[in-house]
Amino acid sequence: MRGVFCSVQNKSNLRRLIMLLQKVWKKSMALGLTLLMMFSLFSPIAAMAAGGISDAGGTGGYVTVSVEKFTLGQGYLIEPVRVPLHEGDNAAAVISELLGENRYKHGGSIESSFYLSSIYDPDAGAADIPSYILQALGGAGNVGERTDEDWLGEFDYFYQSGWMFAVNHSFPNVGSSDVLLENGDVVRWQYTVYGLGKDLGGNGNLINPARKDALTDKVAEINSSTDKTEILADEDVRSAYDNAYNALTNIESSQSTVDSALENLVEALGETPELNTAELEASIQAAELNKASVKVSTDGTDVSPTDYWVVEADLNALVQVIVSAQQLIADSNAEQEDVDAKVLALNQAQTAFNEAKKQGTSDEENKPKFNITFTVAPKAAKLELYNSKDKLVVIGDGEEGTYKVYKASLPAGDYRYRGIDASGNSIGGGKLTVTTEPDQAFSFRQLNLKASNAGWNADTDYTVRIGQDSPGDQSLTLGSKTAAGQYPALVLAGKTYFYSFVPSESREAEGYITLSNSVTVTIAAQAQAVTGAIPLSRMITFTVPEEASLFVGRKIKHFVSFEKAEPLETTILDGKRVYRYKLVDNQDYNYRVSQTGKLTNTGTFRANAANAAMAITDQQLNVLSPNSILNRGTYLEGNIYLNINEQNHLKLAAPGAEFKLLSLRSWQALIEGINNYFFEPDFHYEIISGQDVIEIAQGAPGSYSTIRAKENGTAIVKVTYDALKVNGSSYITGANDAFSAIWPENVGLFVVTVGQGQTGIVTGIESNKARNQKANEGKTGNQVMNLQNGAFDADIDSVYFLDTKPGATYTFTPSAGSQVSVLRPEINHSTESVSYGDGTFSTENVTAHTNGSFSVLLTEGRNIVKVERAGLAEYQVMTARPLNVTIDNLTHPGEEAGPGDQVKVVFKGMSFPANKLSGIYNFNAQLKFFWRTESDFDYRSD
Repeated sequence: MRGVFCSVQNKSNLRRLIMLLQKVWKKSMALGLTLLMMFSLFSPIAAMAAGGISDAGGTGGYVTVSVEKFTLGQGYLIEPVRVPLHEGDNAAAVISELLGENRYKHGGSIESSFYLSSIYDPDAGAADIPSYILQALGGAGNVGERTDEDWLGEFDYFYQSGWMFAVNHSFPNVGSSDVLLENGDVVRWQYTVYGLGKDLGGNGNLINPARKDALTDKVAEINSSTDKTEILADEDVRSAYDNAYNALTNIESSQSTVDSALENLVEALGETPELNTAELEASIQAAELNKASVKVSTDGTDVSPTDYWVVEADLNALVQVIVSAQQLIADSNAEQEDVDAKVLALNQAQTAFNEAKKQGTSDEENKPKFNITFTVAPKAAKLELYNSKDKLVVIGDGEEGTYKVYKASLPAGDYRYRGIDASGNSIGGGKLTVTTEPDQAFSFRQLNLKASNAGWNADTDYTVRIGQDSPGDQSLTLGSKTAAGQYPALVLAGKTYFYSFVPSESREAEGYITLSNSVTVTIAAQAQAVTGAIPLSRMITFTVPEEASLFVGRKIKHFVSFEKAEPLETTILDGKRVYRYKLVDNQDYNYRVSQTGKLTNTGTFRANAANAAMAITDQQLNVLSPNSILNRGTYLEGNIYLNINEQNHLKLAAPGAEFKLLSLRSWQALIEGINNYFFEPDFHYEIISGQDVIEIAQGAPGSYSTIRAKENGTAIVKVTYDALKVNGSSYITGANDAFSAIWPENVGLFVVTVGQGQTGIVTGIESNKARNQKANEGKTGNQVMNLQNGAFDADIDSVYFLDTKPGATYTFTPSAGSQVSVLRPEINHSTESVSYGDGTFSTENVTAHTNGSFSVLLTEGRNIVKVERAGLAEYQVMTARPLNVTIDNLTHPGEEAGPGDQVKVVFKGMSFPANKLSGIYNFNAQLKFFWRTESDFDYRSD
């Protein structure tokens, strides 16, 4: 089921427990977002436009909404009602408009991270919780009271309580801000008391609830009618309506009871019964899951004994019945008896399919094995390894030296490891994957985690958490708490771990807030202490224009997305949006304020008294256009790096394949160059050609975007970014200046081919290969320079030409039998724009020579050279730059330079190929002049 949950701000320890459980559910049963919510008392009839929903001007139909307290035995908070749906409405917008002001409490915004923490619900009376929930709770003695008797919200009655919402009998795995509703949807907001939805049929299924959407919608139709009183004046209708109401409000109603209630109500209204396909739809869903649970094989020898298999004919037989059932649902002429018969046929097909299933018989011992070395520190620790079947793998006792070293031969696959100390206590564990590499090594080191607050104890005053590569990772397990109060964790060296010390509810009430940090682990002989004081909190408000969005976060490390800080609340005041945050006192944070068509503002601040009230104004967002081309004539070039390859030719194997694209601005938009705090701009991805071949799901600035193959073919993509204001930057200090939008000659450009496979084509396009090889001749050890291997790099290398020429001529020799064409940019410097038309390649100014080489004209900017043979193609992005060269005779000014004259040579238009990358390198550039001596060439740097 899909789900969304709410938490309460003043019970923070419980909230953090819920959030942890929430992450578990999201992976298994898909509980959504941070924490979501509900609405308040409002007249159902008032929600409708006069004259009924069909008269609501400007709407896109309606959705049915109800608010249910069935787990409390209190019926509806809002009875089913049809609500007008406007184009683009999400679930948050619909519920917010229905409830009205001052009827609910919430965090986030309608557009993002919206959750409702409680609903105004006075005079509700005593709760009458169903017995199956009381049994799960351990008895009525474990049921608490409401925090506020006039409001129903998170943590009332029990610490796992709150509001969830379902759309068409399914709980979304995202928040209500991210659920766009469609005409006819049924949205049921339901209060859960136990198990984060277990009592509603999710996350463990204490109950298998009946599908009530059709009956809910029929009751909503009556409730929303302006003729409701007249309709219910009919005794038969009233009786059927009351019976339907009882079936809906009883959370334990059977499906047959609900279906019968709907049939009786439709009959009483004198309407033709609608086709009831709920049972068939459920059977189809079950059959689809059953189909996906097996593998297809001829004899099962290629299937693990933990899996099941069928022959293709058995699978096709089930698929045929599933397809016919789906077609029947879509058939407007179908009769109910046909639907009922198809349910029986599908159930029989499933029975036959289950009987055809067989257990796999693959021989694990015959799988190829690979040499693995495990190194463990400290050496007193013992390593245990378990395979995917959770069976202990024999790896020996290990040999002790500086570390304990194990050597084993293992098949590829996923494994679980666990560490044991010299006293037999667990020191934690995690997961690892053995690949098909011939020789592999894994190094482990024990971490000991403990908060340094004097007198504080783990489990009483705080909770320890740790994740590998991300704060939300749950692959690691902590060991047994030591006598020193530390929690051990055995982790893989070479990786980054995100840990947090979460204060207890009582400590949070004293003003403490979670300490979150990261550590990159290297191998060493002793266990590594990981500690830190859990800090006090600081309340910060941040005001931005009402239409702008705000991100506040914390930097963990270079090239890792900022860790987002969620606001406690967001309000609108005097045309401005005010965010309130609870942050770590005296810690550094960053912010990003964005608005469509405006200049994004970023910067850093310290959470202290001086910054208690932060603000970004309309004036700051309007200093420059986001399309502004700036910084010309400086080293702060508007360039870009893409993580594809030297060619910028991405090859995806088949439709469905994906690639994680990371775009980086160059120069980086830095605060300053010591701590290397930088921001990424807002990127834009334009598919020039091949829109049917790929799609791009864009990530946030500084994070990965996903390229997904849709069908075989070729696509060309252009990447640009906006100007960016970095407040407080020591590089660009003017109030009316910023880091430039990407320069048109530097736009990111790459080609994606899907389904082409290996081409066997060698392009022959190289850069300085012979010179670099010669530079290392005769050198050994540290004398060997780390030089480029000769490949022409699409992002870094440039071909220069005199600005009096139309472009640069580049000659290369590809594989024999190749054809060459070029896609050239059209740059307009007056508008600072670039176009590639419809992406058509041209053979104009491409010359084939008799020796098999080709010469191509490259014009200013990013060009794409296509080398094609036998219907396959390789692509190389190449950058050409015009160069203005002036030579001044300093010895004889105004005269042409001659022997013995001192000259000044100025090159204008050069681009530094390898700009600073924070935490990786700080290159500088040199220009070398060569001249002939009596013996050979010599050079001088300047």
